[in-house]
Amino acid sequence: YGCAPCRQDDILKQFRKNYCQSVCKIMDINSIVHCNVTQTPPDRQPCYPPMFAHDCVHPSRVGHSIARDLIVHAIASAIRDDCQAKPFMRHIMPESGWLLDSPLALASRANFEIVQDTMQMYSRFDELKPVQKSAGWSMYSDSTASHKPGWISTNLKGNETITFMIDLPQRQCYAVYVAVLRSYEGMGQFTIEIEDMKTNKKTSMDADGLWKPHISVWSDIQASTDNNPSCTGKCRVSIRTHPQVDGRSGNKVKVLTLSARKCLDIK
Repeated sequence: YGCAPCRQDDILKQFRKNYCQSVCKIMDINSIVHCNVTQTPPDRQPCYPPMFAHDCVHPSRVGHSIARDLIVHAIASAIRDDCQAKPFMRHIMPESGWLLDSPLALASRANFEIVQDTMQMYSRFDELKPVQKSAGWSMYSDSTASHKPGWISTNLKGNETITFMIDLPQRQCYAVYVAVLRSYEGMGQFTIEIEDMKTNKKTSMDADGLWKPHISVWSDIQASTDNNPSCTGKCRVSIRTHPQVDGRSGNKVKVLTLSARKCLDIK
């Protein structure tokens, strides 16, 4: 698609501060190569890729069209091979770990039994409500551009706990997921603990809301593994914040979704 001009009038006013992002800027912020965006060679102009929006993260209309074509091609290819009784080809989809070894395993992993959310997107809405929380947790939207609520703690001293319940029919194992906000600045560390109410077993893991990519986005954390029964139906899921890490500009932890699915039959 080559390069596109930067049209400031096409950018919403609240986003115009950063203006358009060129290929040079994209390469630099992703640490691919060092590129000085303030020093354009003589007689040259920055290249703005039309597949990205102004922030070089979200796709433009062209970018969405490219993504649509790739996804449709992948789905159509998988269905064609299945109809022709061809073996499942992993190269049709990207190698991402969650794909596993077969479409059936992928279907099992994507079939959630419960999804509790902080934001309504569809007609059915199972709201994420805590059964217990400390004073440092509040439900609100921290986005000025759009309404994106979540359970948020910013206490720099940490030790803020919020607890949710999962109540599903008894079975050998459920895999539990907690969706949090991940961003490149101001985020904190936390511990996720799952307590099975029948077996009294407790399983915990540490996680971090800070990552390197210059993007702030919802991210699912699998808090329990398929081969380690941490929740057999009714369980408590608690998130406890850690004290602020030295050198960080904040200690935000934002919880968005709690979900669970049946564990895969892993031998």
